[in-house]
Amino acid sequence: MIRTFGLVLLVFISVSSASAMDLEVSSRFENLYWGSVYKNNTDGYTFRGADLFWNLQGSVTQELADGLLFKGGFENDPVLRWRAYGQLAFGLDNLTMKFTPFIGTFNSTQKWFNPGMEAMVEYTWPGFLFLKGGFLTTFAPVSKEGDYYLTFQTAAVGTLVENGIITFTVEDKAATFRAKDNLTTVDASTRYWLDTEMFLKNFPVRMAILTGYQVLSRRYIAAAEVLTPIHSFLLGGRFSWDFGAGTVVFAQVESAFFNAGWDSTVMALPSTTPVFQSVTGVRYHW
Repeated sequence: MIRTFGLVLLVFISVSSASAMDLEVSSRFENLYWGSVYKNNTDGYTFRGADLFWNLQGSVTQELADGLLFKGGFENDPVLRWRAYGQLAFGLDNLTMKFTPFIGTFNSTQKWFNPGMEAMVEYTWPGFLFLKGGFLTTFAPVSKEGDYYLTFQTAAVGTLVENGIITFTVEDKAATFRAKDNLTTVDASTRYWLDTEMFLKNFPVRMAILTGYQVLSRRYIAAAEVLTPIHSFLLGGRFSWDFGAGTVVFAQVESAFFNAGWDSTVMALPSTTPVFQSVTGVRYHW
């Protein structure tokens, strides 16, 4: 997968001009989600914080014309899995629209590629606030073993204050997999969070405080249906440093300071095991 990602970046860079380009590479490490192995039994309903998720992903953004950007890359999400995408973004005064055809890649052994579309719209009142929303979906139905269906919806409202931006966001994700002929699984997460970013003019460091609430679940649909939700309160922060010459390094960490399992969930989380998610990366502009 990393080799494929590298080839995509190499091809895109080779056909793009050498100006107004951004490269971003990041890594995600966490244990906040259920693992990718489906087990419709007591072991599969037990949350121990032992399923570690790690990825390496990245993108390249190229300005094609005034108000027109292209972004291509790979993304890996613990719910939505691997996706390769190519995005076109149009800027019209205070309105930005993004259309992102994508392909779910190698997320099941029976179905290597699964096409879909993502769309986002953002409207900004300069110096006051902004609104944005969007969705993601795949097109193929879930009818046989190995098929899967991805959905994502998000909405956000943000306001600008002196030396800061405050944003409230809602995200809902779901991935339906036909694991076997007699078993369908649905991974889902719904998250609400407040992002308070602080900065100073002409100062290279930006910091943010993150507070949120998340409901994570996996449904096992067979002869009967089993639901295993986990409710978590999150607290974290984000840090970025502009080193000049087009280079920005960033890191974000969120910790679940309270976790509770409902329905069929069995919580077996050791008191000494932290539940967290972290993202570190670098952006380079030239």
